[in-house]
Amino acid sequence: MPQAPGPTRKQHAYTIARKLEVLAIAEVKGAREASCETRISRRTIRDWLANAAKQRAFSRTDKKTTVGG
Repeated sequence: MPQAPGPTRKQHAYTIARKLEVLAIAEVKGAREASCETRISRRTIRDWLANAAKQRAFSRTDKKTTVGG
């Protein structure tokens, strides 16, 4: 069976609570430092920062991991 060329990316799902924790770090220290601390890609954190209002609209008890899009 042939292997797929190149490395594959693993998709991660983060809870709303985790996203809010990371957003709090990123807003204080910046996306780069938050990425280093949490080991979540800087691009992902920047996307979350762009959608921060939507993230905060959810209750901390919500289990949904995405806010659309």
